[in-house]
Amino acid sequence: MTSDFAIAAFDRFTAELLASVSSLPEVVGLVVTGSAAERSRLDEWSDHDFIVVTSPAATEAVRSRLDWLPRFESLVFCSPVPGEGYRAVYDDGHVLEFDVAPLEEIRGWQANDYSVLLDRGGVEEVMAAIAAQRKPQVSIDAEREIGQFLALILIGVGRARRGETLIAGAAVRNAAVAHLVNAWQERIPAAAPRHADNLDNWRRFELV
Repeated sequence: MTSDFAIAAFDRFTAELLASVSSLPEVVGLVVTGSAAERSRLDEWSDHDFIVVTSPAATEAVRSRLDWLPRFESLVFCSPVPGEGYRAVYDDGHVLEFDVAPLEEIRGWQANDYSVLLDRGGVEEVMAAIAAQRKPQVSIDAEREIGQFLALILIGVGRARRGETLIAGAAVRNAAVAHLVNAWQERIPAAAPRHADNLDNWRRFELV
């Protein structure tokens, strides 16, 4: 069960982040996503997922600085992740996953749970529009997925018996499981999708 202390610490960081980005005139908005937006999922393991929306001319300047992050001096790691934004880690283990982008760039993204904490023009409108977009539905053949799952289990076991334990683990725990999750998604009962993540079917799979 999540402690009040963990929630209070999380909320303090959110408040510090909002104050910090609000002080930058080139920032148009701040959007939090994930458990920061859907607080029923908030626990001591939650990281901070957010988008800092900037004016187009200032985007690169804000991306290159990052000293606007709260407790900047306590960061032990901060690096861009190609195609995903940035990932940062503090000395207490708290993790940030975020991006800095202008509104026009955000229009092409996908989103589900979000909360706009700062809006200096157009942010709420854009987020509502992209959240309303349905992810393209991919036809799932459960029988085929189960076949792939079993085949990859055999491949993984063979590699493990050969002594290639690292790649064997990847075949069993990742590649094979991905097909199993796809097959299960096709069989989810009508009452369950409220728990499912429509952008990543591995997320909250256990609840489904």
